Amino acid sequence: MIYSKLKKIAKENDWYLSNSSVFGLYRDYYFQMNDGHGFKQISIYLLNTDYEKQDSIRKAILQSKKELKISAVLLGGNILAIRYKEIFLSTSKEVLKRGLDFLSDVLKSHSVSPMNTCFQCEKSGDLKYFYNTANELTKMLCQHCIEREENDRYQNEKLEEYKEKNYIRGILGSLLFTAIGVIAWVAIAVYLHRLTAFGALLLGLLSFNGYKYFKGTLNKLAKLSLFVIIIFSIILANYISIGFEIYLKDNEILIEDIIYNLFHNDNILPILIENISISLLLSILPFYYINKYFNKNMGLSKWVLAKSAKT
Repeated sequence: MIYSKLKKIAKENDWYLSNSSVFGLYRDYYFQMNDGHGFKQISIYLLNTDYEKQDSIRKAILQSKKELKISAVLLGGNILAIRYKEIFLSTSKEVLKRGLDFLSDVLKSHSVSPMNTCFQCEKSGDLKYFYNTANELTKMLCQHCIEREENDRYQNEKLEEYKEKNYIRGILGSLLFTAIGVIAWVAIAVYLHRLTAFGALLLGLLSFNGYKYFKGTLNKLAKLSLFVIIIFSIILANYISIGFEIYLKDNEILIEDIIYNLFHNDNILPILIENISISLLLSILPFYYINKYFNKNMGLSKWVLAKSAKT
């Protein structure tokens, strides 16, 4: 979300908007302003500046930190940022503009070249602004570089079509590994008479590793599919285990009678419900790991054409 103060600054300077930031040229330097949780931030892109000069700029800003009401100065990845801490009151528009003026003067005094050209080829004229949906990074591109990126995007789409086939292969791998886990679960429960609720951890691990082993595509559908496979396999393993125990007590019992007892016997149902509940509770651990792994590795990044703040 972008608050009104940043939008006003963006309109005054003919800047552009992303989901949570405003950005554009100010005195021929490229700036970005963000609203964070309890702070506002102004970032400077220092694309063609070596680290020594970047650090020198950082030290110059630190000398005026108190005067500018800055709470922190951050430097990393060719981006230098100043942050204004907000506890009760929002940072005023005047303070933010004073920060922009000061930063522009510091850049000029350190002989930093204007940053009003394409980020990739450094050509000027007819530049368009983009932002990244995953990390809120922004950039300016000329028409030639836009067309080149469109071609790269087309190639990536073709690659995604190929990856969709990998999704099916990954799911089959997950089902195969999970089936092995279900068999092991039932064998331990029936023949070794061991506590098998911890089998939920094994099933989660096998399901995930089966998907990875068969090189399944990392996307939201795959993550959801693994969750469904694990939950279904936990329920299935518990039912089969109890079913086998019923059969071992009476070798002449019919399959139909075993199924009937599993769903209608008042003595068996509470045991099933308790075992399944414990197993599902333990499955939170593999769910957490799988979710964390997918969120970290699946391609959520996308560059989007930014809208002008004046529209």
